[in-house]
Amino acid sequence: WWDSLERLILIPKEFPSEIELQVNGKTHSWNMSSNNTRINSTDWNVLSEYELSSRCQFYKDLHILLKPLSNKERSKVLTAIANKSSQQEKVRSSHRTLSRDELVSMASSDCVTIGAHTRSHSQLSNLNILDQKDEIITSKETIEKWLKQPVSVFAYPYGTKADYNLHSISICRKAKFLKVASNYPGQLHSWTNPMKIPRQIVRNWDLGEFQNKLNSFINN
Repeated sequence: WWDSLERLILIPKEFPSEIELQVNGKTHSWNMSSNNTRINSTDWNVLSEYELSSRCQFYKDLHILLKPLSNKERSKVLTAIANKSSQQEKVRSSHRTLSRDELVSMASSDCVTIGAHTRSHSQLSNLNILDQKDEIITSKETIEKWLKQPVSVFAYPYGTKADYNLHSISICRKAKFLKVASNYPGQLHSWTNPMKIPRQIVRNWDLGEFQNKLNSFINN
């Protein structure tokens, strides 16, 4: 959904200077009459501590508002943005998901392990236990059906310690996942809880920066 948010807000040449949205039952409004420009820089992202234009702040605000919502509620807001900005809800070919055939082909590689990641990439900690179970188990069963092989690894959506809870861990354990990845820095040891494996985030770095980051990961 953040790819859709980027496409709808940061990419268009023209964008409304004022916009009002209903998010989770509340009305939110933004004035972007100043510095309402598209974003061409690949250096800026949602974690940047600076804004290149008023659209960057709008994107950040919506990222915070949409993250805890259900997939259905998020989709409503994205549709509203598309309508208010006269855009089509069309996924960019460069940002589409894998097709089923592509997933099957990738799974045949000895260098790849396919894991589950929920149905809709919702924040598990904001869901009740039944909805969490549906997100996790259905994801696992669907991929196993497609690949005709067991799926034994899982990654929590977003993956910070605030994004999953004890219910999430219990469901993953009962689903017989052998390893579950979170998304905060750390190293894997023999004593690490297999339901909370730390993970180093990797961005779109060039080779030199990746080598430097890799060295820091290993040394830390």
